[in-house]
Amino acid sequence: MRSALLVPLVLIGWPAAFLRGAESGRSADLLADWSVQEGYSLQIVARGFSLPTAIAIVPEPGADAKSPRMFVTELRGAVKAVAKDGTVSEFTRVETFQPTDEWPEDAGEGGMAGICLAPDPGYVFVTYTHRDQYGVLRNGLSRFSARPRTFEGSAADRKNYPDLFADDSSALSHQIGGCVVAGDSLYVSVGDGGDPSASRSLDRMLGKVIRLTLDGQPHPDNPFAASGGKAAAVYAYGLRNPFGITIVDGRVFSAENGIKIDRFLEILPGTDYQWDGTDASIATNAAVIFTPTICPVHVAYEPKGEGPLQPLPNARFLIAVSEEEEGENRPGVLSLEYDLRQNMVIGSPKFVVRLESHTPGQGIVGLALSPEGLFLAPIMPVGPTGVLMMTRYDPSQAHSRIIGRGSGPVELMHTFQCLKCHSLDGVGGNQGPALDKNALTTRAGSRLLDPTYEELIKRIDAIPDKNIQATSAARREVIAAHGAERVRLWIVNRLLHPRFDAPNAQMPQMNITRDQADSIARYLLHAPPKQSRLSWVMSRLMSRTFLAGLALGLVGSVGLAAVMRIRARRARAGNPSRPD
Repeated sequence: MRSALLVPLVLIGWPAAFLRGAESGRSADLLADWSVQEGYSLQIVARGFSLPTAIAIVPEPGADAKSPRMFVTELRGAVKAVAKDGTVSEFTRVETFQPTDEWPEDAGEGGMAGICLAPDPGYVFVTYTHRDQYGVLRNGLSRFSARPRTFEGSAADRKNYPDLFADDSSALSHQIGGCVVAGDSLYVSVGDGGDPSASRSLDRMLGKVIRLTLDGQPHPDNPFAASGGKAAAVYAYGLRNPFGITIVDGRVFSAENGIKIDRFLEILPGTDYQWDGTDASIATNAAVIFTPTICPVHVAYEPKGEGPLQPLPNARFLIAVSEEEEGENRPGVLSLEYDLRQNMVIGSPKFVVRLESHTPGQGIVGLALSPEGLFLAPIMPVGPTGVLMMTRYDPSQAHSRIIGRGSGPVELMHTFQCLKCHSLDGVGGNQGPALDKNALTTRAGSRLLDPTYEELIKRIDAIPDKNIQATSAARREVIAAHGAERVRLWIVNRLLHPRFDAPNAQMPQMNITRDQADSIARYLLHAPPKQSRLSWVMSRLMSRTFLAGLALGLVGSVGLAAVMRIRARRARAGNPSRPD
């Protein structure tokens, strides 16, 4: 599945009373398969959606309980309003692509993709695919009007922009994506329609981020505005499927679908991102690549210390994950710490929310952030029973299922994204060495058991750096061990302190616990799992009880035999004719 769906980022408050009222006894079953980071809550805030795909939050909702608080689009063309009191109603409907086979079949992957709001004029923009009069699949962009800022009332004054996309056919999974409004600009992401060559042609509205005025005309500040024609609408080009798009301080960021890898990048005006049909071109100019593919959809942004999620040292982007890798569906929301000044990712991506079950076709598609929480819309199930969920950092209302808590080593490696860089049994990335037992023990053993390793540790210990000195205990632990145990403890400490014996190592700090690191190390080395203290005590008690019982049994048997012999002698004495 290659998701072609995303949503815009809009900030707004959300009333706590409504959130409490939306939760019901039915929620527990629906939320049971979802896990979150420790201290996060997870709740259902609205129901009654069919294949929801995008979310836009109203900036200044009206005073009435029926005033819209957000809009949610559906794959087959409905735009639904969620009121302050939690009721859901249809705002408008657009004629979109109607498949022969519904989602989660690949033939059903197309339709309404994005929604974004222009608060001051009260405009609602939606993006979608549809069949034209000749049956050709086309991209579509429409604008509706409602009351400025509150967006109350029925959808009015529909305006379509068919000329933008009239000369280019769309394609399933490569369609028009999301949109976002920033000031007087409307940014729209457009997939390549399955034609890589079109993405690098300025006269084709495929494989682009385009920038329009709120009236749907090419923005006069675009890099190719002077060229006229369709090129005047182009903001950046040479892209494949830049469906996730958001604006931060006037800068455009996107999460883009590749073939076997995906990328997150900043979109600079006038830049050719060189998509040529290969994953090598997807890696070009990426701030980070994801391998295996995660099928990213919408992107949201939370400034440092200014949002509802757990505070971090840096700002973060949030990426909707519709599928993590071929054959294993693990949708959720990834948190990506980012330094805007240096334009670089800080640390490895981590799931904030993740689905633990395997449901074909399931994925997080709709995503929006407000001061009250992160709103997300799983696309499944098919039918009018879909839900809108919200998570936030709230230890007092913490969700019961925690990512990585009580998990086995395989899930821990999944949680900490080990296979993004390393491979195991032929699955995973190739940026780091393989983790298969033979390769790992040969590589690590050759280094650790060589006499020069201890000399290396002495040189590292002598470096007058407080961060290096802070890991001296890890080095001492490894040096004190021998043989296979040294290899195991090296893996444990490498997971805990990636640079403890290699100050220039590129492996990120994962904030993993000792028990988690030990579990992974034993799994990779095919070693027996560590026995807990309780298990050890119980084992000792059981073994001692068994031995005591055995001893008592032997004593009892000997005593019983003696009694039987005495009785036999007495019987023979009383009856001399009884044979022995």
